[in-house]
Amino acid sequence: MNWLIAVPVWGNWYVDRFIGAALPSHLAALKNINSRVRYLIHTDQPERIAAAMAHLEIECRPVPKAVNPYLRFGAAHREALEDAKSGECVGLLNADIVLSREVFMACEARFASGKRAVICAATRTLSEGNPPADAPASELLDWTMRHAHPSIKECFWGSGRTMVPWAVYYRNGDDITLRGFHLHPVAVFKDRPLSFSNTIDDDLLLGFDRNDVHVVTDRHELALAEISPRGRTFGTGNLISADSIAKWAARRANKMHWWLASHRIIIAGDGRTDDEAIWRQVVASSNAPDFVRRNRAEFTVSRIVA
Repeated sequence: MNWLIAVPVWGNWYVDRFIGAALPSHLAALKNINSRVRYLIHTDQPERIAAAMAHLEIECRPVPKAVNPYLRFGAAHREALEDAKSGECVGLLNADIVLSREVFMACEARFASGKRAVICAATRTLSEGNPPADAPASELLDWTMRHAHPSIKECFWGSGRTMVPWAVYYRNGDDITLRGFHLHPVAVFKDRPLSFSNTIDDDLLLGFDRNDVHVVTDRHELALAEISPRGRTFGTGNLISADSIAKWAARRANKMHWWLASHRIIIAGDGRTDDEAIWRQVVASSNAPDFVRRNRAEFTVSRIVA
């Protein structure tokens, strides 16, 4: 298989994180595949990027013009999808995302089986100290829990008070599971025109049938760790409840997001938590959108993908 890996990398903080933490994890993961790989990097520091990636096939382009950083990220990824050749695997990554060693290998295996999009949670971690650069998925996930960002700690059921429950973590002793609406499209297989209007975790997947989409639920398959500054938080309020999750998602989640959240993602242990019972309450909540409550069985199924 051939790869086009797209990474928006601009601003000193993100360039430093990419070169110091993310790129070493890319190099470790690339050792496990025998594919041609080319990079498309949108950056404001092409000289630094070119020097750090001198041994790779790369193209640097200017930072897209857009009204805010999220739309600039989206524009960079959209440009990569437009440039990708038919039959290429397109990695859609960010400068602050560290990969487990299996990422590219696992994506190729899913594409070979007929899947066209691989989706994974990216747990936000603190920027003090980098994640391991050549770690298996389970080890990287364990690291994310030891170095969880304050915003992630506010996403834990029973104690968290986040006002943005894009993902909710459930703990029972050593077992941790996750259900998330806005998960990260790690890679897609270019076999059709692909477009989206906002960011890749918002509406890119609307261009795929659900049977085309693989959601990573096995903590040994692949993993991502997102590095963020300590001050990047999203506000807190009352304890997370089924009704508050449904209320937020009614405004911010489409049908594909609700389907993603029906997957039980195992972060630690064997996944023996109460998330299934709580998720049924979310789906049944009066705050859930009509399309969820009318098709409750469709969204209540708790999926774990082998």
